[in-house]
Amino acid sequence: MKINTIGTYILVYLLTCVLFNVLVSAKSTVDQTGYSSQPSETYPVYSQTSTPKTGVDINIKSCKSSRKFDCKKDGQYVTYTPKGNNAFKLVKDDQSELWQASNASDYSPKVEVDLLDNESKAVTIYLPGNKTKLFKKDGSNTLWKEIDTSKLKVDSVNIDYPYETHYYTNIIRGNFRTFIAKTGFVFNGANEYIDDNKFEIWKTDNETEYGNKIEVDLMNNDSKAVTIYFPGNKTKLFMKYNKNDPWTEIDISKIKPMLVDIQYQYDTYFYSNRLDNDVRTFEAKTGFLFNHIKDIDTDIWTTTKNTEYANKVEYAKRFSGYLDLTIHLVNGNKKLFIKEANNPWKEIDITILHPKSVNIDYEHETHSFTNELKNNIRTFTPKTGFTFNCANENINDRKVDIWKTNKESEYSNKIEVDLINNDAKAVTIYFPANNTKLFMKSDKHACWNEIDTKEVNPKQVYIGYPHECFYYKNELDNNVRTFTAKKGFIFNGANEYIYGKKVEVWKTDKESEYSNRIVNEGANGSIKVIEKRSDDTKSTDKFDCKQIGQYVTYTAKGDNAFKLVKEDKTELWQASDASDYSTRVEVDLMNNNSKAVTVYLDDMTKVFKKDGINKLWKEIYTTNVNPKSVSIDYEHESYIFKNKLKGKIRTFTAKPGFAFKGAIEYINDKKVEIWKTNKESEYANKIEVDLMNNDAKAVTLYMCDNKTRIFLKRGKKQPWNEIDTSKVKPEPVNIDYSQDCYSYQNQLKNNIRTFTPKPGFTFNCAIEYINDKKVEIWKTNKESEYANKIEVDLMNNDAKAVTLYMCDNKTRIFLKRGKKQPWNEIDTTRANPKSVNVTDDKETYYYSNKFDNYVRTFTAKNGFLFNNVREDNTHIWNTGNENEYASKVEYTKRSYGNLDITIYLYKKKMLFIKHSDNTWKQIDLTVINTRPINIRYDKETYFCSNKFQNSTRTFEARDMFVFNVVREGTTDIWSTTNQKKYAKKVVTKGDNEVIIYVGDDGNAKVFVKKENGTWIENIAAATLIAQQRVRLLKANPSNPASPLELASNEYTSTTSGNVVSYQIANGLQAWISHSQKMIKAVGYSLSQVH
Repeated sequence: MKINTIGTYILVYLLTCVLFNVLVSAKSTVDQTGYSSQPSETYPVYSQTSTPKTGVDINIKSCKSSRKFDCKKDGQYVTYTPKGNNAFKLVKDDQSELWQASNASDYSPKVEVDLLDNESKAVTIYLPGNKTKLFKKDGSNTLWKEIDTSKLKVDSVNIDYPYETHYYTNIIRGNFRTFIAKTGFVFNGANEYIDDNKFEIWKTDNETEYGNKIEVDLMNNDSKAVTIYFPGNKTKLFMKYNKNDPWTEIDISKIKPMLVDIQYQYDTYFYSNRLDNDVRTFEAKTGFLFNHIKDIDTDIWTTTKNTEYANKVEYAKRFSGYLDLTIHLVNGNKKLFIKEANNPWKEIDITILHPKSVNIDYEHETHSFTNELKNNIRTFTPKTGFTFNCANENINDRKVDIWKTNKESEYSNKIEVDLINNDAKAVTIYFPANNTKLFMKSDKHACWNEIDTKEVNPKQVYIGYPHECFYYKNELDNNVRTFTAKKGFIFNGANEYIYGKKVEVWKTDKESEYSNRIVNEGANGSIKVIEKRSDDTKSTDKFDCKQIGQYVTYTAKGDNAFKLVKEDKTELWQASDASDYSTRVEVDLMNNNSKAVTVYLDDMTKVFKKDGINKLWKEIYTTNVNPKSVSIDYEHESYIFKNKLKGKIRTFTAKPGFAFKGAIEYINDKKVEIWKTNKESEYANKIEVDLMNNDAKAVTLYMCDNKTRIFLKRGKKQPWNEIDTSKVKPEPVNIDYSQDCYSYQNQLKNNIRTFTPKPGFTFNCAIEYINDKKVEIWKTNKESEYANKIEVDLMNNDAKAVTLYMCDNKTRIFLKRGKKQPWNEIDTTRANPKSVNVTDDKETYYYSNKFDNYVRTFTAKNGFLFNNVREDNTHIWNTGNENEYASKVEYTKRSYGNLDITIYLYKKKMLFIKHSDNTWKQIDLTVINTRPINIRYDKETYFCSNKFQNSTRTFEARDMFVFNVVREGTTDIWSTTNQKKYAKKVVTKGDNEVIIYVGDDGNAKVFVKKENGTWIENIAAATLIAQQRVRLLKANPSNPASPLELASNEYTSTTSGNVVSYQIANGLQAWISHSQKMIKAVGYSLSQVH
């Protein structure tokens, strides 16, 4: 990665009495809602003058760098580049003057010299405004002449020449070389030299066929491809496959499908390859398309249909660590594949909508949405196949929902976040038909409130503000700035700020005079420069500077990094080389003019400290453990520890090289010692402080080997006492408490709040408060009845359910139907029938709810079963027979809008399907159901599984389904009406072979595809498979004499060379049939040589 060092050092604490150009921040008015009515008027200030360049002379007879310029020679090409504020005003060759600038505005930023054969030379002088001058001499004793680049000069290219020249640039990336004609030149030929013999690849004398770019793909084993580019986006392609082969022009009027390896980093003759912000884009060149995508040795996607060929592939490495692949097909459709960690690539069906939530503070793009920050507005836009159903943010690691919906009709197609000021924010949710919802909060810890945009909200405008905001659009056109009110808003005033004072331009209190547009003529966006005396820290274009309390953080921007840190003239640290550059420096401005500086390096930190204004800086070596004490009420970070407040829990975490040896607090300015140690084995690496009510506090020390110690005091002036965590201490739980505490963890996931005791604690009571009155839900004094987990289901209309988890997997459940309703225990020793809505995405007290690979699984919890299944208001199945209650329901969204539901009863299943917008219908699973299978279909269905591995696709019929037809598209390969010949499994190998396993014995039929596209049966291949076939069988409860084949989830198989290994699920009683022999097996593996 290119690193730009920040040559100017960081001032750890800026000196006083120094003039700075600063940012002008105008005060904002606050309306009756309590929100800032105007974004912060803070602007960068630009200098009106620039330092003039210093003119430098160069003599091209010498190629030596100097204090004023660099000189670099690459082959026969020499480049002179001025240093610092210098520029070239005169170019000479020994005593001959080639060029001299007429004035300082014409100085040159670069000069290039092409050292040609026979003492010839060419000099290119670069001038401002993308202009050049070219001079050439054709021998040692000839005169220099200026070449008129306004007239085209033609020349040919040796495709193996490795350097730049005066008439073309020459760039190589990997095996790909690109020649681009410079101003005033074009190409009329391309050639190569083999054993000093010149071979012509392409040549023209026709001026209309001159080329402006030539690409050379240096493939393997002396194979090469040369692409000539002409005006009008026309190209010619020439190829050869061996060193001495002739060059052949390739007909690019016919499309040739090609393979793309997404890990390849360079261009080729058939695609361009561009990397931008961790997104690699492959675009097919003229005459080519893509039909096969792989990740090194892993096939991701392939097709044989020319209507499904792709012309672009985008491969992204996301900030989250996920990978995604978007394939753009020529028919206008897209395909999306994602890869999570070490999992295999899987396709996301983007023909259906996938609702996603958005964290409004997330700064990166994902596979499901784009993310654009323009000034103060962040915009999230869903990609094809996705939509938004939730917007949230994280406050102190706690997720806060801003807006959420479960209704598909309310999904959003865009979310905008206005980052106002002082952590105030506005979130606009966009819906179809130009409908919107707007939510606002005034600061970080404030609540989100919805603004009613159906009513008109009057607002004022600062006419100098250059950006858009949540209540108006802001456009600058030809020196005229126009503010246009957004839906739900209107203007009742306009003002500007002059030297920090608000000046009212226009204002009205009459609704009839409100305006929906304000035009400021002459608003060119210019900014007043104000000089002020300052001792503040300042950000620059090279680094950010942020101060919180007494802690200052400098963060390098872009490709910059820090190489030197100074305070005034005192050097604290300097990098030894580029590998030691730092990207972050922190300054702790302590009391009594003491300071500490932390420099962050790749795998370590360096810390420097001075103990007063006239003291020397000393390094604290972080390779050793430096023990320190901590004041538990300190609110900021320091060089010793990180400091994080989440709810009422403050956490101090020791930084590298530090540990805690003591914890203290101050009561009326008097130090109180809570804990102290001088033993290194007792040092703590983390301290948590639970700031309880009424000045009560608890301090938890985290030590090595996962040991903890807890100290507690009950009030401000109460003594600190240690709690013995070696004995289990029972504690009550307030089920409405929303934060962690010293005795338990507290997690809210959707509607379920879970309390989990920390080491040394357990639960003996659950309570809530109604109108400040304590209500006891459950309580016990028996140690055998203590709970090790409590879950609270926060249902609608103040209804709640509390589940207590006890030892031996026992549970007890208490339920109330409303706020003032009594709590009643549910008898979980019997089955309580419940209804399940398959569109619900949350867990409840009576079922778990898991979503994986488009399958949502509802599993009844202990004491419950299902007697009714519905989709919103549509009833699908119900029963009043207790013997037919269900224990599990699976709801699957298939491709193209198809849905199916599997209901698991005692010893049997029920299946319901729904195609697109049709009604639900039941499939009878008491009889065998025949289905056709299309070998080109790449999705699972309700009647078969579909697995693809190493160019082999396997279809296996599910229980009570068989295949009676196998086809490719609309072409039948095989079919039968004989029940004894139905197939349970179909395997495709590549594009031209299909194996169909028919009958109860699973005999193989092999079909191969001829060149003319017809399918024929291959008897010999089927015979060979029959000799080798292994069948894995299990008992058939209905007919012991006719065992069943194992389902695909009851075994796994791996192939290595000519050995196939089968691993049977542990505890499963099975038989292995091979060559008419039956072998009994229980949970072991069998290897088959074939």
